[in-house]
Amino acid sequence: MEDPGPDELANQKGAGPICAIFGFPVFCIAGCCLLAWNEKKTACAPSAIFLAADVQQVGCADAERAPNGSLVYLNCSLKKEGLQPLGLPGTTDFAHVRHGGVGLRVRSEMLLCVEEENRRSTHKDTSGGSKAAIKSFNYTKQWRQEPIDSSTFSKLPAAQEEKRRVCGNSPNPTWPVNVPKSIEKWVESAKAGDFCISDRALVTQLSLNKTLTDIQVPKGWTKASGWYTSTTWAAPALQEGRQYQLGTVRVRFESNDWMSPDVTVLGKNHEGNISQWEVGPRSLCSGHKVGELRNGRISYEKLFWDMRHQLWSQIWIFRTSGFVVVWFAFALLLGPLEVAACCLPACMQKCFADQPEVLTCCASFLPALACTSLVTGIVWTTILPKVGVPLLIVFGCLILWGLIVAWRSVCKAYGARAKVKDDTDTEPLLPHE
Repeated sequence: MEDPGPDELANQKGAGPICAIFGFPVFCIAGCCLLAWNEKKTACAPSAIFLAADVQQVGCADAERAPNGSLVYLNCSLKKEGLQPLGLPGTTDFAHVRHGGVGLRVRSEMLLCVEEENRRSTHKDTSGGSKAAIKSFNYTKQWRQEPIDSSTFSKLPAAQEEKRRVCGNSPNPTWPVNVPKSIEKWVESAKAGDFCISDRALVTQLSLNKTLTDIQVPKGWTKASGWYTSTTWAAPALQEGRQYQLGTVRVRFESNDWMSPDVTVLGKNHEGNISQWEVGPRSLCSGHKVGELRNGRISYEKLFWDMRHQLWSQIWIFRTSGFVVVWFAFALLLGPLEVAACCLPACMQKCFADQPEVLTCCASFLPALACTSLVTGIVWTTILPKVGVPLLIVFGCLILWGLIVAWRSVCKAYGARAKVKDDTDTEPLLPHE
């Protein structure tokens, strides 16, 4: 392998400061924004959990006795009474559908030809002997909820031959007007016991886990395994015995299960109407809403345990991601500064002497941790000072420790350099003859 020439080395050295100047502020700001947003969510989202002692556990018939404005928890059964039938808009073959449920999900799919592009680098006989990207295309038939325009597929002879082998000569058809597209329809409110769940944001949390099989089969359609299928718009079969061809469509309908109508509700009560509970006018948390509607009867303890588990899993994923972005930003900043590696222990410098990028990564860990502590401390101090102030103290300690280590390392480096200079300037005294 040839050694890089002087011009290439100069370009590599010049690229470091450019990345530091432009990359550091971009990644540092992005990481800090992610951390601030996540810490705000950390402080605001568990409001219902922190206020669990104030949650009122009420019965299904306590709509008139439940305290107004309070966060209430109840296990009740959904009621069909008062629900408006849900149907499909337009003039499709399923325009006659009218279902009495809290929600109606339509899953509509068409069998289409899908193109996948593959790239690989290979040597070609070019003047420079460099690598060039070679394209290849694979084709499969897949069920898709949106149409795919096959006129945009590759026109290369090999790709066209592969497409004809897998998908046939027919292009992907357009979406028929007689076939409904995938959609979800919800009622505006639902009854659970004597309470009315009037917040649409709560209603749409209900799981639609029941496949509907009692819908009248339109002309030209068949029903099997919960799917309504039609080959009216399908391309001609390439071989006898193939069941589905391009353009075959299928539709599935799902709703809530009335055989298991029990639900668990957590929300704010106002005269028997349940809506999302909104955090009061606190700094950074004003307007944050909390509410749960889940299928089945879930115990009070398990509901809040699930909320904590789901919340903290997401929090630590975003918190770690923000720290990594900030760490990368400081690595870009300290990369061109060779003196940064002098702040590390001598054993580490000796082990990774031929890997400066490892030394830079290690040296940037401390400032990244300090920056993370500063951002999280500021956010938490505004909301909950007893958490934020210790984080700011940690930030101060990290900065003080970093300055001490950096000062000692710099002094040691300059002392060693001065000693070498003194030894060079000193001349030995020769005896007189």
